[in-house]
Amino acid sequence: MKKLKLNFAMMAALLGITAAFAFKPTEHKIVASSWTRTINSLNQENWVSGTLSGPCNEADDLCKATFADGYDPRLHSSEDNQAAAISAEDGYVAVP
Repeated sequence: MKKLKLNFAMMAALLGITAAFAFKPTEHKIVASSWTRTINSLNQENWVSGTLSGPCNEADDLCKATFADGYDPRLHSSEDNQAAAISAEDGYVAVP
């Protein structure tokens, strides 16, 4: 009887170890979208979906940033956008 209990424990341990290494956790890919902050000649700020060509003029706020898909920087404060940015460059793009 003792040998049967020992064999059962060994089989359970072997099965547990095998199961632990057999399955890989799923990798979650972050889906992201790019945005560009623009300022026109009337000093009006706007966020445009996508990355506009052109250099970022110097400023303390975000210029070009990547956010999680579905995030709209137009609906949030500058501080919220700074915190939510996955990658970012400071400044702004001047538009006519």
